Amino acid sequence: MPGTHYVITSGMVPAVDGELIDVAANVIGNKADTAILVKDDVSSAMRYLKGLMDAAGPGGIIQGGVFRGEVTTYTDTTHFKVAALAGQGTGAFIPVAGAPYEIFVFQADGGAPEGEQTPVVAYTSSDGTFEHAALTVPLAAGDIVLIIHPLIASLGTKATTGAIGAVTTTDYIAAYIKQLITNTYRLTEAADGIDVFPASVAEDSLFAKLLGKGNPALGTSFDNTTDSLEALSDAIAVVAGYLDTEIAAILAAVDTEVAALVTSKDRQLFSMDFWSVPQEEVAIPAVGAAATLTLPTVTIADLPAGATIVRAIAMLKCRIMENTNVAANKLSGATVADTSQVIQVRDDTPGTWRDAIKFVDDQFGIAASTREGGDVLIGDTDIAVEVDANDGYNFQYLLAAADVAALNLNDVQVGLRIWYSV
Repeated sequence: MPGTHYVITSGMVPAVDGELIDVAANVIGNKADTAILVKDDVSSAMRYLKGLMDAAGPGGIIQGGVFRGEVTTYTDTTHFKVAALAGQGTGAFIPVAGAPYEIFVFQADGGAPEGEQTPVVAYTSSDGTFEHAALTVPLAAGDIVLIIHPLIASLGTKATTGAIGAVTTTDYIAAYIKQLITNTYRLTEAADGIDVFPASVAEDSLFAKLLGKGNPALGTSFDNTTDSLEALSDAIAVVAGYLDTEIAAILAAVDTEVAALVTSKDRQLFSMDFWSVPQEEVAIPAVGAAATLTLPTVTIADLPAGATIVRAIAMLKCRIMENTNVAANKLSGATVADTSQVIQVRDDTPGTWRDAIKFVDDQFGIAASTREGGDVLIGDTDIAVEVDANDGYNFQYLLAAADVAALNLNDVQVGLRIWYSV
């Protein structure tokens, strides 16, 4: 057959892991060549072929960012070696965009730390040593691990614990998904149906900020027992019930007052005067001998049944006022309430003395040895609290006093003027 034919004789077998590239035999390599995972310009095709085979089996690389390795030796809970992963270079497994490669324990004879995941802290290319965040127990020779690219590892697993607080560079996406679900809402079967809200919502969650009272920046928390729409509805119902009771009481009071007003409006007021029998003289003593003087009694009679006295005042009249003293005279001092210089009235049961006609200082001024016509004194104090029905009513002049003796009132009568409705 035309062409050039090469025959490899025993003397032409390349050395193991030889780096000569002068003839085809050296490029093809030796069956005893060791696998290589990093390309260069001197290794044989046999080395690369073994490396590709190793990549597909135990200790190999799953292209796309996951390295599979069998632990050859271990030191403690934070160090182990995978000889097959040695020689990846000093820059291998370094953090990508600030996130580290992750170690996932794929197989550990069914016990801890199988299924655990932890970040790579450091890698030694010369012997395949990995330093990592602590596992619950050390790895053992023969355990299988996956060294996962951060873009894949950042997903996390179903066993990943939900994140707490703000976003970090160490939590997994699964952790944030769980945080979102936990802090937003949960549906749990309850004895009385579906409870849409948890007992409380984390203060740092968006849901709490939306539902919280006051300034959301303060992290107010949501409590479904007090803040949910149902709780607010219950609170409003309590207030509404209270208002119903109070408004009903107010309306009842208004009805009563209106009824009284209507009844009063339908009534006419009538007035009547009642007078005592005359008393010949009332002698007002000098100030040094002030005395309480008894006056006639007035009897109210003939008020119709059902009559209500709404106002009552006292009156006093005298035919003559005289001063038999050789000096001018007048009252000494004004009325002191309930004490002196005042005409009082009471029910003859007896009731309570009530001030009825008051005086001012120097009233009744009259010249020496003089007589003049008398007058009618009408009180301005309502004494209906005492004068309230058909009955007898006593009068007295409490501690009367003049400047000097012999100031006299002659032919005196006292009376009551009342206004009443029926």
